[in-house]
Amino acid sequence: MQNVTERRAYVRIHLRAYACDKTCTLVLNGRRLTACLVDLSAGGARLRLQEPLGAPKDQVLTFSMDNTKDGGLLQNLTANVRWQNDREIGIQFETALEVGVSALQKLVS
Repeated sequence: MQNVTERRAYVRIHLRAYACDKTCTLVLNGRRLTACLVDLSAGGARLRLQEPLGAPKDQVLTFSMDNTKDGGLLQNLTANVRWQNDREIGIQFETALEVGVSALQKLVS
């Protein structure tokens, strides 16, 4: 059996595990898109779109969490597309959030 090493620098919050139905808005080349938030960390997020994004890796976009009282923490964040798989994408925030896992969890619950 192969030993798999975790490469993530930040702990992820899996929203399905907390029965959250959270959406976010992406702005990509002037286009506004709504996505479902699958998981979130201080370093980025995994999102599910209604249709494949078709953007190249490292494409820059703006991420904002919908309907959350976060004091602006999760609003207008610049991020880069890191991977795509059909309708799911992974984004990395250009600047990691300076917030702990429990505080981040409270923001999205």
